Parts: sequence; C-alpha cells; structure tokens
Amino acid sequence: MQTVAVVSIALLISVASSLPNFLTNNIEGYTLPNNETIYIINAPMLANSGSRNIVDTNVLLYAIVGARANEVIEKIMGFPRVLGAVDGCHIQIRAPQEKYHPMSYLNRKRDYSVILQAVCDHTLRFTDILSGWPGSVHDARVFKNSPLYEASCSENLFPGDTHIVGDAAYPLQSWVLTPYKDTGNLAECQKRYNFIHANTRQTIERAFGLLKGKWRRLRFLEMTKLEDVPSVITAACTLHNMCIENNENDLDMCSDTSIFADAPAVSEPLNQSGSVKRNALAQYFWSTNRY
Repeated sequence: MQTVAVVSIALLISVASSLPNFLTNNIEGYTLPNNETIYIINAPMLANSGSRNIVDTNVLLYAIVGARANEVIEKIMGFPRVLGAVDGCHIQIRAPQEKYHPMSYLNRKRDYSVILQAVCDHTLRFTDILSGWPGSVHDARVFKNSPLYEASCSENLFPGDTHIVGDAAYPLQSWVLTPYKDTGNLAECQKRYNFIHANTRQTIERAFGLLKGKWRRLRFLEMTKLEDVPSVITAACTLHNMCIENNENDLDMCSDTSIFADAPAVSEPLNQSGSVKRNALAQYFWSTNRY
C-alpha cells in the first residue's frame, strides 16, 4: 500500500531550519533591473548516504564521473556520457504582496509561482537545485543566472566529455545537449537522436513527479513570507533525496499540471562545440542502430 507524506508548511520550515547552515543561510536577495527583489537559494544536494554531508557542486559532479559510473548511467538512461537531466518546474504560491511585484510571479498558465530548476541523476536524486525565481521568467534566463551555469563555464565540472541533457528551452553547450529543432526537415539520424534524448530527459520529469507526489504541499504553498519559500522547497528536495537513498519504494508519482510542458525554445546563435558534439552523437546513434 502506497503512503503519501502530506506535511505542514511549518514542518517543512522546521526541516529547512535544521539543515546545515549552507542551506538555510544561502538565501540571496537578487535585485532585477526594475528594482524588484526576488529571493533565491542554490543548493548542491547530498552526495552520498554514508556521510550525509552537503557538498560543493563541483565535488558532486566529479563524484559520479568515471568509466563504470558512465556505463551504468548510459545503460539506464540510454545516452552516452550523460550525468543527468536539467529542467524547471513551477511551485504554485499564493498571490504575493505588492512589495514583491506580484505580476512577475504570474506564469504562462496565469498562476502565481516560483521556479525550481533542478538536475537529477539516473536514480531520480537531485544533484543541484536553484529555487525562487518568479514564475514569469524563462527557463533559459534562470539557467544562465544559476551558479551551475557560471561554474560550468569557468571550471571543469564535466570532465571526460560528459554532459547533462535539457529541452529546447536551454542553450546548446558542449556540456548541455538539447534536441534538434524540428521544422519538418530533420534527417533520420537527427530524429533518432531526438527520440533517445527525449527518453533520457524523462528522468527529470519523473523526479519532479516523485517530489510533488511525496510532498504534496508543493502543489500549492500557502505562505505569506516569500523569503521562506526557497527554504521550504529545498527542504522537500533534500527529504526527497533521503527517501531515495534509503530505498523507500512507496513514492507516489504526481501528475500535477504545474509540471509544465516544455518552455518555448531559446533563440540564440548556435554553439559550435555543442553542435559538433550533438552531430557526432546523432551519427553514433544512427550507425549503432540505437533506439
């Protein structure tokens, strides 16, 4: 019999406050050009169940790199040298007070929400999260303002030609592989690449489904203090990881409509190194008859 954890906001805040100071004290007030202030939190997640330590993103990504790890991930996810999948989902909130510029939090479905950007691995465990951006902001903008993007552009977070996968809302990079834009004239190898890419990327959608299925308060956060929202989301994500690490198999998948369809594709100049890598993978899938 499946069980579902329906917890109070107060309990999630309590969990957040009991986490290491890295989580609870890493909330940043971010001022946009229109002088609007938003509250975001970036938190690398638990590296392993043994130490229960919060680790630096750089350490975490290195921890799952290696020939054997990549073989396991490729077998499960179908994509060579992939370390995980990235996407964003919306956490619906009550209408913010005027001082928070509530119109900025109206998403495409005209609900008030904040965005949770996350990367997950093949076990559906979150390996990096960023939460708190207003619901009206495009996934690509959230991503390009994330510490993960900044660090990946300046540090060697993806050694051995490894990468993550994301939908068309994300910018193509050598370390973020996206699908080909389908305008009706894709080659067969490109179609096959897109098919395998989509199957691999489903892991992050399933992770969000498990998160909201287990912690159903995330379907609607009835909170008046917007500054507390990122901490609550982070607490739920951390508990989600602990459940997976403890092999809890009673997680209920959520079909919540706030897990949006893909955001509109990003329009920007094609990244050369990312394009070359994607083309090589498309040819590899075609030559090896991968599905």
